[in-house]
Amino acid sequence: MLQTSDSKEKELGTRVLAVDYSDIDALATILETNKVEVVISTIDIGQGAASEHALIQAAAKSSVTKRYIPSIWGTKYTEQ
Repeated sequence: MLQTSDSKEKELGTRVLAVDYSDIDALATILETNKVEVVISTIDIGQGAASEHALIQAAAKSSVTKRYIPSIWGTKYTEQ
């Protein structure tokens, strides 16, 4: 499912795409349709990494995506 928000796009000055992270095939199609060569993830994985893993798999499946930069947000670090 692909949705856009014109007001949010105007506010940010960029395209905004809402996606379903549970559908890897649809994610890959969105990456290809929008010719996304590089994905820079800023997903908060503090509550689980399922969305991050799905996006990694979709980027790997996409014929146009060449580079994936994973998120480090929400990672719990220990003092050790």
